[in-house]
Amino acid sequence: MYHNSVTPFSWENLTLCEAIDLNGVPHVTRRAMGEWLEYANPQTSVDTIIKRNPHIENHSVAISLMATDGKQYDTSVYHPIGFLLTVMASDQPKAKAMQEAVAKFVWHFSQQSGRIQEMTTAQRIQMRNQLFRAIDRYRKTRNAFVRSEMALIIQDLHEGLGLASPQLEMINTLFTVSIDGQVTYQRTDPPYDDDDKETLQ
Repeated sequence: MYHNSVTPFSWENLTLCEAIDLNGVPHVTRRAMGEWLEYANPQTSVDTIIKRNPHIENHSVAISLMATDGKQYDTSVYHPIGFLLTVMASDQPKAKAMQEAVAKFVWHFSQQSGRIQEMTTAQRIQMRNQLFRAIDRYRKTRNAFVRSEMALIIQDLHEGLGLASPQLEMINTLFTVSIDGQVTYQRTDPPYDDDDKETLQ
């Protein structure tokens, strides 16, 4: 499977430096698991755990990633269950302290995966269209009540589609990329819409 959109991921109090969304479920890289567990050598340490516990590979997906040099390389990413099994096999202090948080993460996305699989393609497209309209409405309105309601709708739609929590603070933020690859963010004033009577269809 080819994939190139590795991004940071956050859910409640759990933050990972690298994850890939596969059918609405975050799959985690070995490096991300190792960094989260606070190993000095993140990927090597997780490689050792998986070598000693080969059943963890049952919860992995082989993918091809595009590196920054433009070359593709094959790797594996791990379903939340694989992440939990890795945490349980680790003797790091954070592993023991955060097992409950990881278990909740697994439960949430395992349930989410089942709901998403039950949706038809047409239903997913409809929900995504609703999400885009809600985001546009949130971006344009000056009405505080409408804005707060749109934030709740956006959150619900993200969860319904199995997406990570939305970063609403990034709305109305533009970015530019310099020649040397530096990203600069700049807040902008939204194109305010005075008609706050519009509702989502």
